[in-house]
Amino acid sequence: HKYLYYLGIYAVPGNDVIYTILVENTGAGTVDAGSLTLIDIIPSELIFYNGDIDDGGPETSPVMFTDNGSSLTLDFNTNVGFSNAASPPADFAACNYTPIAGYDDAVTYICISPTGTMQASSSWSIGFRAQIE
Repeated sequence: HKYLYYLGIYAVPGNDVIYTILVENTGAGTVDAGSLTLIDIIPSELIFYNGDIDDGGPETSPVMFTDNGSSLTLDFNTNVGFSNAASPPADFAACNYTPIAGYDDAVTYICISPTGTMQASSSWSIGFRAQIE
């Protein structure tokens, strides 16, 4: 599931949004440790923001990870990657683009590879800040 949370009053060009991706394990079994990687395209109408997602709030990185009983953890420096390729990266290792500080319209994919074993009947989400073009 993907959600947009508007930081401005209206969804108009120039305003920022928090783009959130929700991952759910609705099954009765766990997901094997180290086997979960999410590679998601940044919508063409959004520009990724590489900076403090909430400008001095409790989060300090460009992404916000929320665990809902999954038992997964996420370290921004090792479990998040980016790509500027025109087509989807083949795997997490191919997500090796380093975004510039601030708004970077070259980012085309965000890659997430959390650590741990995802529990049954659980979820997690990742959010990032972006500007509407």
